[in-house]
Amino acid sequence: MALMDVYNEHRIKAAGTFAPDFALPDQEENEVSLSQLMNEGMVLLYFYSHDGHPGVDAELKDLNASYKKFRQMGIVPVAVSSDDVATHKKYAEENDIMIPLLADPDYAVARAYGTYNSSGVNSRASFIISSDQEIVRVYTEQRMRPHVRELYVNVKETLLD
Repeated sequence: MALMDVYNEHRIKAAGTFAPDFALPDQEENEVSLSQLMNEGMVLLYFYSHDGHPGVDAELKDLNASYKKFRQMGIVPVAVSSDDVATHKKYAEENDIMIPLLADPDYAVARAYGTYNSSGVNSRASFIISSDQEIVRVYTEQRMRPHVRELYVNVKETLLD
């Protein structure tokens, strides 16, 4: 277990609990809500610190590369950080990111899911949310990059069979 996992283990929303609804702007200034996303299927909600952060950069690119695979499985991936809409837009354009990057500058959604930490950034965590708004999986590994394929396989094998 990573240090941040220990730090967050009592605050982060757990599998089997209700996923708090939210409405945040994406990089195109469209308001995106959890309830809207759930109309399209299950949701993969990925929290991260900042656009372009070295570790996050590789993770977002890997997740972006798997975007179509997740969509074909009926899962809508979205990513949330405290960056503003303009920062998300620039980052998405420069890196061909198709995943909605949601702006949570006041950490309201991060606090609701328990990913905000005292250092002033989001801990990296992913939630799989069912179409009935239940958190069915939580991934708190601090380095998601090696786990994008594992997450894809895990979700495909355990939730969709």
